[in-house]
Amino acid sequence: MSFKTEHRSVYVPEFWTGSPSEHIRKVANSVNQILRGMTNNHFTITLEPDETATDIPYEACRPGVSPLLTPQSASAATSMASGLIYVEPQTGNCRINHDASPATDRKFSLVLIG
Repeated sequence: MSFKTEHRSVYVPEFWTGSPSEHIRKVANSVNQILRGMTNNHFTITLEPDETATDIPYEACRPGVSPLLTPQSASAATSMASGLIYVEPQTGNCRINHDASPATDRKFSLVLIG
């Protein structure tokens, strides 16, 4: 399994000891990136062949999060259509349960909301 976190927006600390104008600039930059769709809750995942589960470590993951899994290749779409793929949010980790296919190109996008 390989996965890539699509970290794009900049973390802005809640409390700032520097100049207020620098903090405002960082907040505005982060908000603008979010408005452009650049959030830190998106992953690109390629499932390993012949495995039945894939774990994605993500500190914000917890039970109750809504995972949106979208196939990005034909073999991923075929696996998704089988109904054997689902995401199980856990504390600090999201587990993708799936069939043990020999396909090497099952690529997905995963977005976690909540």
